[in-house]
Amino acid sequence: MAVAQGGRKAFVVGGTGETGKVLLQELLKRNTFQRLVSISRRKVEYQDESYNKLEQTVVDFDKLESDHSEAFQGFDVGFCLLGTTKGKAGAGEVEEECKKLDFEKLSIFRPGVLLMKDGRQEQRFGEKMAIFVLKPISWACPTFITTPVETVAGAMVNCTVSPTDNKVETLEIADIFKMAEEKK
Repeated sequence: MAVAQGGRKAFVVGGTGETGKVLLQELLKRNTFQRLVSISRRKVEYQDESYNKLEQTVVDFDKLESDHSEAFQGFDVGFCLLGTTKGKAGAGEVEEECKKLDFEKLSIFRPGVLLMKDGRQEQRFGEKMAIFVLKPISWACPTFITTPVETVAGAMVNCTVSPTDNKVETLEIADIFKMAEEKK
């Protein structure tokens, strides 16, 4: 288990989603940060005592700039897991806007179709059909079009502790698998 690095602090936006839940578990298990805050619309009641170290900040995402900008101040690392489909999000546009924010380091993850161990809590019919078709493909070619949420979360954590000369890095499916395998 890694020990919190030099008092570093991190926030997670999207910690109630499928990948976000796994990321929070991984961050708490590894003890990577001295302070870990989940920023979300509502407070979550966690039963597991490993979440005792997690702080929660509730915000109105429609009023971030006017009412809640301080919620994002004083952190060394931010994880944003507000996922959606490429069609809905205009993914390329979001990535370009993030690049303009001139972060010290920006890691963009493109995991393809996300796979959950027990299935997604809110699964759409199209997703069910896609997963039915893609599961055998992902078994035969694991880095072709799908990525398990555990792999994405592991890669995200490893990425925060990996030195790099790249100010902006984009991790495609194969890169995510490779980053997740690195032991930190």
